[in-house]
Amino acid sequence: MPYESVPQTFDRQVAQRRFARLARVGDPLFDAFARGLRTDDRGVSFAMWRYRPDLKELDDPAELAFRFEFVIEADQGPALKVLEGQEGATASAIRRRLDEILKPFSETVWLSSDLQTICDSGRLELLNHPYEKNWHYIGTARVRDFNLNYNGWMVVNEWWDAKFWADLCHKARTASEQLLRTANELQAVCERAATACSQQSIQRCDALESRRILSIGAVSESLRAEIEFEHRLAQAMLVGIRQPTIRLDSIGAVFLSNSNPFGQLEAAEARAKASRFDE
Repeated sequence: MPYESVPQTFDRQVAQRRFARLARVGDPLFDAFARGLRTDDRGVSFAMWRYRPDLKELDDPAELAFRFEFVIEADQGPALKVLEGQEGATASAIRRRLDEILKPFSETVWLSSDLQTICDSGRLELLNHPYEKNWHYIGTARVRDFNLNYNGWMVVNEWWDAKFWADLCHKARTASEQLLRTANELQAVCERAATACSQQSIQRCDALESRRILSIGAVSESLRAEIEFEHRLAQAMLVGIRQPTIRLDSIGAVFLSNSNPFGQLEAAEARAKASRFDE
């Protein structure tokens, strides 16, 4: 397929004046970007040891917290079933219509090691702090974060062996989505979107009915069929809005601890760094 170079703009009026392509959802380039982001698995999981010697009330050896990032969007599955055998309607058009009514959004869920929601504002502020690999001071405490890569995980493996850790992650994943699905806030958002969907469908059907009344013969019958299709489609869209798709976008684990078990690992890193400078 040959490369294509065309002017694009986010401004509709500029696009009309300069015969440029409108840069928006539905454009092949932007849809390709979205597909690429979804298939790239970099950054979708992390684990770190947050060393805070000034916190005395933590569990030994560490207090574990899971972070789940979910993306919520309307489920287009029910609507796609209605499209089967329907000419002139496309899955991409349905996707854009659903996204207009229930705009995709993200939600963060923090769970403790006993799979309970973490709600304490002070603890959440501490957990949400950006990763900092260098030593620094918070008050009088000298603190830092350790990335639990392969070498780091070998240090903490004596407390969280692979089988126990895998089982716990699966349980936390299931519990986090269940908590999100039953949250009153999510249900309220979906119900408002369902109301907007119903109103939009009524307006579409009213406009089609006005045209049908003024039409005769085949045109009238075609508009009648279009109105019936709109009714079926709206009902299917309501199902997908009230029962949205919840997609896990990323998962993380933060081990909050007042002990530092990485002394030997730090020494090895320092030696590796020194050897690079010698070269």
